[in-house]
Amino acid sequence: MLLTFPHSVLGVDRSDSLPEEAQPVQSAVQQAVETAMKRLGRFSFRRIDVVEANGVVTLKGEVRSWFQKQLAQHTAMQTSGVRRVLNELRVDPRGGTPGF
Repeated sequence: MLLTFPHSVLGVDRSDSLPEEAQPVQSAVQQAVETAMKRLGRFSFRRIDVVEANGVVTLKGEVRSWFQKQLAQHTAMQTSGVRRVLNELRVDPRGGTPGF
């Protein structure tokens, strides 16, 4: 069965473009974790995504060493409002975040 719809409906404007997707709103905890990582200075955690929900922070992305992976986790855990950290960072010595 083929359904057909009228080309216009009274009172409804036709728009060929959909509204842009809304950017996800960062929580205060997520912002605090990202700021804490930026303060480390020696490392550039550009390849780390921080996602937070109800005090649970998930770290995703790549780093160059196990040390960086643990440093990111420790930094997140020490941030006010964080109850738990899920560390899903991958270690790739050839890529990831520069550092030692």
